[in-house]
Amino acid sequence: MAISTTTNKAQYSCNGSVTEFDLAVRILDEDDVTVLIKDTTTGAQTELSKTTDFTIAAISGDYDNGARVTTLTTYSSDYEITLLREVDLDQGLDLVEGGDLSAEGLENALDKGVMQAQQIDEKIGRALVAPSTDESGLSYELEAVEVRASKALGFDSSGNVTSLSLAASGTIGVDEGSGLSIDSNIVSITDGGVGTTQLSDDGVTADKLASNAVVAASIVDGTITLAKLENRSNMTVIGNVSGSSATPAEVSIIDDDTMATASATNIPTAESVVAYIGEWQAWTPVVSQGGATNITYTGSGKYIKTGSTVTATANLTITGAGVGSNIVIVSGFPETIADTNILPVGSGIFYDDSTVQRYGCIPYTNGQTIYFLACSTNNEVGQSPSSALATDDKISFTITYQVA
Repeated sequence: MAISTTTNKAQYSCNGSVTEFDLAVRILDEDDVTVLIKDTTTGAQTELSKTTDFTIAAISGDYDNGARVTTLTTYSSDYEITLLREVDLDQGLDLVEGGDLSAEGLENALDKGVMQAQQIDEKIGRALVAPSTDESGLSYELEAVEVRASKALGFDSSGNVTSLSLAASGTIGVDEGSGLSIDSNIVSITDGGVGTTQLSDDGVTADKLASNAVVAASIVDGTITLAKLENRSNMTVIGNVSGSSATPAEVSIIDDDTMATASATNIPTAESVVAYIGEWQAWTPVVSQGGATNITYTGSGKYIKTGSTVTATANLTITGAGVGSNIVIVSGFPETIADTNILPVGSGIFYDDSTVQRYGCIPYTNGQTIYFLACSTNNEVGQSPSSALATDDKISFTITYQVA
């Protein structure tokens, strides 16, 4: 059914008598309902357990109408109960090409996606969110835990999130011209506050820095540019391929479409990876049966070549006609098949429109063509029993073979 509600939550104030509470939104599984009880006098919140603390049933016998929760304890007016629909953030529908498509299964998968979106929207609705009109470039990222520990969350003069040190007690003051400013007992460095006038000549030297004093959090974003890095050899990157913790070193980048020089300690270029793995390309299957060659069809074939291995697929709907008592043959494959022995190389399915029957089959190579061995009869498709290709018959298969 369609989801017309825009929420995944229901809240009720308890009154010391009511124990039934409805969550009037579609439920896929009763385990998707979370029940929270809150003591409004203390703010303490507890998640209730199904069976131990409550039972659950479908409203009017159908979870499409929602779920009814019955608490095993009667809560006074000091309590508030919250019902949440919380589904797993996954997608379990597996659509098989050529297989049956369940309308109910598809609708449940689509509904679950909407439920997941509503679930996330509910959480975002409880988060601190900056206005959409804020200018771009502002930072809302918190500093590392070591930096913000024992500090207050605040904002600098530009509106960026920052951590602010707290004074234990008393009044704080700063000297004018020191590069510091104070506002409501909060001291901060003014823009451009620590400059050459605040530092003596050669004041910041290596001797003045404590060991490990300059850490990532102390370096202004964007100050270490590529120009500040040591020149590296061409076709190298900085990394660690030692297999354990170690000082970063040069790692070679290879431009090798065959991957002959690939190893555990180098990195191929994207162009080399694409050239080696290949991309899906079109090919034109040639269908014949008996004296009928180049039987017409609609549909297409695709193939991909990885190294010396080709995987080819085709999904064809026949528009012409074949000759019965003859083997159905497909040829025209991309690349030359290296192994022409009669070996299974894939899987396929035939659909006979006249009998409305589907047949699983095993395609196998015979020279540079393939035949189809019917799984149910152990005979070649088209020959025994006799069957002539006709309009609206369908052939779908996938094969893998080595190229010569």
